[in-house]
Amino acid sequence: SMPGLIILAAVGLPPCSPGNIVFLMAILCLGPGIALTLLVMWTQAYKVGLSIRGGNLVVSFGSLGKTIIPLASVRDVLLLHRIKPTLRLSGGALPGLYIGLYKAENLGTVNLVLTRLDNVLLLVLEDGSKIALSPDNPEHYLELIKEYKGRGLRGPIRTEYIDTKVT
Repeated sequence: SMPGLIILAAVGLPPCSPGNIVFLMAILCLGPGIALTLLVMWTQAYKVGLSIRGGNLVVSFGSLGKTIIPLASVRDVLLLHRIKPTLRLSGGALPGLYIGLYKAENLGTVNLVLTRLDNVLLLVLEDGSKIALSPDNPEHYLELIKEYKGRGLRGPIRTEYIDTKVT
């Protein structure tokens, strides 16, 4: 048909049957919708959640699983203005997502579960390992962990708001 030939001439494709033109037009119309659906599914798969249940801090990674951290194993909790990952040792990073083991400026080796790099909750465990988290309300979790540790469970805890920027 004439309109199909005009469209194909405009995009530089060889002439083809009207059925192929309809298929091509459907792909052009549905493509953005499919891309948007995949984008939404991608962001939900990597959504990071944090909750406190039964004396544990539960870190969930959307559909990828979860990690359980016993609050009794937390030695220190700090609220950092900013964290600067300098080297990825294992794990992955996407725009707006850092998950894995990293070297971080002024902190050494840290397990990161972050959706942002500012206003980060840093847990230091009894074995010396560090976990950095980025909940929506880190001050709230700082107070909850402080309260839990204040009940005398496995020693004192230091809670501070510190700046890790190098001046």
